[in-house]
Amino acid sequence: MGGLSSPVGSLAMSVLEGVFLPTAKDAALASAGLVTSTSNLLVQQALSNDTSQANNAMQSLGANTLFGQVDGMCTISNSQGPILSGLPAIGVGNTGSGINEFTSMVAPDGSYQLVLPIGNSSITYNDMAISAYDTVSGQNLDSTVVDLSGINPNTPVIGPSLSGTCNDTDAGNPDGDDPDCD
Repeated sequence: MGGLSSPVGSLAMSVLEGVFLPTAKDAALASAGLVTSTSNLLVQQALSNDTSQANNAMQSLGANTLFGQVDGMCTISNSQGPILSGLPAIGVGNTGSGINEFTSMVAPDGSYQLVLPIGNSSITYNDMAISAYDTVSGQNLDSTVVDLSGINPNTPVIGPSLSGTCNDTDAGNPDGDDPDCD
């Protein structure tokens, strides 16, 4: 029918358009649903991989591993003010080689919480370094050595108050790693 150029061909095309157009729309909607479903499947698969990795990590710690918490405050002033500045990270580890072995982010209000396993033979609890650092550059903003040998699963240990300055000199002329402490 597509080869007809007479008025009969136009009439036939208008009738056929009425038949095929809704079908084309349904096919487009079905295709969009398939893409969304496939996308959701891939996201769920990625999350299940995260779950299995977390489970493997927990099993490597042992079923009876207990965790302790260190709570503290961190005040890092930033030349860009509170809106354009990034949040610093906080880390704890063995003084020297294991610094920032366990990490977290400082909350916008300046509080931090670190969680670390109790009874781990590779951790020297009486000689731990707690550090505030820039997450982009890795620059250490403040650090102090603490004794966490009294850490227990029932009561958080009060950690040190850390303070420092982040000077983001190129924020007005961004270099691709902003916000950071240059």
